[in-house]
Amino acid sequence: MKLKNIMLGVVALLSTLMFSCMDDINDWPVDPSHNRLFRSLVLDVVEALPTAVELKYNQVVDADKYIFEFSEDSLQFTEIVKTVEVLADTLTPFSASTQSTKTEYRTVFEELDGTTAYSVRMYAVDISTGLESGFNELFFETPAEQLFTSYVAYTNRLEMVWAPSDRVTTLILSDPLTEEVLIEKSLSPEEITTGRAVFEGLSPGVEYMAQIYNNEKVRGTLSVQTSGIAGGFVIDVNVGDDLSTVIENAVSQGYSELILSFAGQAPYELGSFTIPNGVTGLSFTGSPDVNGELPHLNLEEVRLSDLNFDDLIFENVEVTGDYGRYFIFIGDDGTELDEIIFRNSRLSDFRSIVRLGNNQIDITNVLFENCQIDNVGGYGVVNIGGSTPTLDTLSFTNSTLTELATQLMDVRNSIGEVHIGNCTFVNLSTSMSQLLRMDTNNLLLSVTTTNNIFAGNNGGASVNSLSFDMGQTGLNVSFGGSYITTDLEINRYDFANITLFQGTTYELFLDPDNRDFTLNPDSGFGGRGVAGDPRWWYSEE
Repeated sequence: MKLKNIMLGVVALLSTLMFSCMDDINDWPVDPSHNRLFRSLVLDVVEALPTAVELKYNQVVDADKYIFEFSEDSLQFTEIVKTVEVLADTLTPFSASTQSTKTEYRTVFEELDGTTAYSVRMYAVDISTGLESGFNELFFETPAEQLFTSYVAYTNRLEMVWAPSDRVTTLILSDPLTEEVLIEKSLSPEEITTGRAVFEGLSPGVEYMAQIYNNEKVRGTLSVQTSGIAGGFVIDVNVGDDLSTVIENAVSQGYSELILSFAGQAPYELGSFTIPNGVTGLSFTGSPDVNGELPHLNLEEVRLSDLNFDDLIFENVEVTGDYGRYFIFIGDDGTELDEIIFRNSRLSDFRSIVRLGNNQIDITNVLFENCQIDNVGGYGVVNIGGSTPTLDTLSFTNSTLTELATQLMDVRNSIGEVHIGNCTFVNLSTSMSQLLRMDTNNLLLSVTTTNNIFAGNNGGASVNSLSFDMGQTGLNVSFGGSYITTDLEINRYDFANITLFQGTTYELFLDPDNRDFTLNPDSGFGGRGVAGDPRWWYSEE
């Protein structure tokens, strides 16, 4: 009996010791460094824009807010340049999950700088306990920003236009080749508010590089050029002046590169005009008024006298012609001409704008840039009447072309390159048979079309992309990246790889009947900001 009592006592003692040890085992102190929230499972970039970044991350259990810290020191975070606090109760899940830690949020962070390497770190906070999570860290780079929206060129100055922002301080104009800074201009409060400033005292026809800064950060870079011909002699043309006379006076003084400068709203009645002998380059250059209106020239026809010519330029002018005439007709054997350029101009009422006869003619480029062309007859905007002339490049960019009869171009020889980019084509009352007409025995060497819009019911008629079956030739013309509306009916030859906009011309544009082709913001158009003439991308309101 005594032994039994001793054994019971030993068992009791061991039990007490065992439970005491168990209490000690489960009562370890908590390491403060681990007493925190779990980190987000993910922190990643959805899209990096010039002045913003969209980040995705996951929900953190018990987090009341998320803190994002940005630096520019490659994940060192020695100097935080931006801190953003995002409250959890303001977030809407981008992708919800039954497992809360897999619920995805997305947040856009704005007012960043372009062309900048950023580091961002994120942590979550429980406000009631003060507990925080560990860091998620990420490195990304923003692309170059383009704050400039346009510019207005004059022979002696450039007016720069940008999206108004209070984060701009300086404009710089430099030589594009040497990068030498020619003008550095501190922006006034008024210039900052209006988003406009002028570089003064420049020379005509010169290319420059313009940049806009916020302190040391570049917010926009744009290649710009003053109007006119480089080194050209400027002639101020008054209403009623005889062009031949004023040009001959300049030639008699030894000038051969001339800039005809037009201003004001009174129309210039210029009729049919032949450029006098002795001129090797000529620019018809207008000065837009404060409202952007262009000088109006009633000019039916322009012809050359000399066989050798450098540049023939029309810029910042509105030209109305004679529907029965070619605006520029070149038909003399031995003619050599560098460039025919139409820039920032409106041209209307011609049989054809550039017509080359089937003669020994050698031209480098015919370029249409930022133009509006309306009511051109059946010969096409450009017409090359045979296989004899040579032309290296024919280009239409950032332009709007309306009511074209028959075709955009009729080309009967092997041009080196044709490019049509960011143009808007609309025919409402006129019927166009095909966009491009060619001679299958002398096909173009290269045709590229990018980001165009084809719209209108084409006067009730169907239209072809080309005048022939592309499949029967070696020429491949793709309209990938361009759009066509549902009311423009295709005839036999389709626009290869084009995207069909599921709507009519009147659903795509705000007021096409009144030549307002601003894209309707409610149209759901996928090419907004990419396709068509950029002047119509966004409303000015």
